[in-house]
Amino acid sequence: MLPLKEFANFVTLDMANLSAIYAQLLADDNEEYSSISYNERSALARRILNAVTDCCLSQSSAPLLKIFDAEDDMNNTTHRLNTASVKNALYEVECLGQTLTPVVTSLEAGKFFWQLLADLRAVIIKSLAVSTSPQNAINKQDTTRLKITEPDVIDLALKTSLQENDTLSVAISNAAIGVVITDPHLPDNPLIYVNPAFTKITGYSADESIGQNCRFLQGPDTDALSISTIRKAVENERSCSVVILNYRKDSTPFWNELTINPVFSEDGSLLNFIGIQTDVTARQHAEDALLRRALELETVTEVSIATSTILDVNQLLQEVVDLTKTRFNLYHVHIYMFDEKAGDLNLTAGAGEVGRTMMKQGWQIPIDREDSLVARAARTRQAVIIDDVRKEPGFLPNPLLPNTRSEMTVPMIVGDKFLGVLDVQSDQVRHFTKDIAKIKITLASQIAVALQNAIQYQETQKALMEMGNSQDLLRTVIDATPDWIFIKDREHRYRLVNKGYSDSLNIPIDALIGKNDLDVGFPEDIVTGNPEKGIIGFWSDDDEIFATGQIKFIDVEPVELDGKRMYFSTVKAPVRDADGYIWGVLGYARNVTDREQLLAQVQMRAHREQTIREITEKMRSATTLEQLVKVTAEELGQSFSADYVMLNLNRDPSSEPVNNSG
Repeated sequence: MLPLKEFANFVTLDMANLSAIYAQLLADDNEEYSSISYNERSALARRILNAVTDCCLSQSSAPLLKIFDAEDDMNNTTHRLNTASVKNALYEVECLGQTLTPVVTSLEAGKFFWQLLADLRAVIIKSLAVSTSPQNAINKQDTTRLKITEPDVIDLALKTSLQENDTLSVAISNAAIGVVITDPHLPDNPLIYVNPAFTKITGYSADESIGQNCRFLQGPDTDALSISTIRKAVENERSCSVVILNYRKDSTPFWNELTINPVFSEDGSLLNFIGIQTDVTARQHAEDALLRRALELETVTEVSIATSTILDVNQLLQEVVDLTKTRFNLYHVHIYMFDEKAGDLNLTAGAGEVGRTMMKQGWQIPIDREDSLVARAARTRQAVIIDDVRKEPGFLPNPLLPNTRSEMTVPMIVGDKFLGVLDVQSDQVRHFTKDIAKIKITLASQIAVALQNAIQYQETQKALMEMGNSQDLLRTVIDATPDWIFIKDREHRYRLVNKGYSDSLNIPIDALIGKNDLDVGFPEDIVTGNPEKGIIGFWSDDDEIFATGQIKFIDVEPVELDGKRMYFSTVKAPVRDADGYIWGVLGYARNVTDREQLLAQVQMRAHREQTIREITEKMRSATTLEQLVKVTAEELGQSFSADYVMLNLNRDPSSEPVNNSG
């Protein structure tokens, strides 16, 4: 699973920093951990963080649970510190959450990690020896069942019920998580015990809490489904875990990760319910932020897809600002395009009626204007964020947008080319957080690419339209030759071909336009190149023209037509627009197959004549007929790679021929 692997890799790469943070958190407000050396705390932190990465890579909680499992004597937390081991284990889990939650890389990784924390707490609570089943029930008399609500008597009863397990008593009293006990035998299943952490989390004192049902923490936005889950679990005497929105005494909401476990006696009858409460507000906010980021990235994709097919620049920009304002719920969005010659930023598209009004007014900003956020983004090529525009000395207010409170301007850049500025505004102070800013920068990059494509398309169309003014004359000229004439764009697609090219390929001109060389049937090695065969390839030549802007002469290059290998001599030259931008390649190719074949024949004839001259010279050196015949046979055999040569001198029909075999 890629998100988990990415999170594991991040933790591994940042291990030194994260382990230092974890080690410091352990020492903060904890005398036992602050009493041990930093190196020991750092080693513990590394061990636990490494276990987290193992969990992510294996998609299992086992590596981390093993460290905290009280039944594992080799890894038991109790071996690290001598007292209150369960309390310290819970403390380690909370510090782990504080260390990694701020750096969770994705929603999927966050959910996995936070479930790990929940599993850890469950394992540690299990070590308290509080059972949720009759087979492992607490060994105590029914007289210790907590049914009384008077505080003094409750304290006495609680001490009696916990006296068999000192660790349980210490852990519950000192745990960083809230622990409550209810009595289901009393009306409305009230609280009969709350630990100090519960009072700290909720703001309610023990006296204010005991005697009430836990629902007193609920409020107007508490999820009804979570309430129903808790109610059914209590009715059926079962465990349950929920994340529920509760409210503190001061009415501030907090997210409560609540686990409820029933406690049974030896005979299987229900005694009490124990509730474990963890304030996971920070985690929930992180999860919400990750979810918002995922949704906004999805929105960026939707905007990109919606605009990718629009090739009219003005239509594209208007669609972008309208979609961005609507999908991201922004106060206003507009785009300024850069006029390089004039050095001005011109308002080209604006969302809604305000945007159309501003466009009619012809808003324009000089790039050197100091009190303009748009101009600043253009000059620095960096995003500019203002958390509160009313506190920004250099802010240029717009009377048509009186409710703007925060603003972000993002340059739109493709490669090294600056196109313009995306300006997004919110009616909320500090709306553009770090994560939101990243999303808007990504959006601006996508817009820039779509914009560049549209501009390039329009320039191409303009160039073709200009050529179209003399189209008939041009067509007459280029169609008068059997040589190939064509124009291809940067995607190697044909934008113009002549009749000679069309006839040679046996493909109509209209069918060739928009296709590339592979589409029309040229072999791949001839198109893309084949170094092993010494073939450079059509596209390599084209790309060289785009890169250098120089004319290229290709004396001979192979082409296959109808299964036949032919040879062409080609000239390729850049096609530029009015601004000098190379948008295409003009090719002129002449069939030189006959020339190459004739050259090959001439070379072969010359080679043969040279061979004959060499043989003749050696024959002249022979002094006898026998030597002459022998030399002739050997030289002919070597020259023609023949295993057997027979010479017939025709001096006597009855004589035997002279031969050289081997």
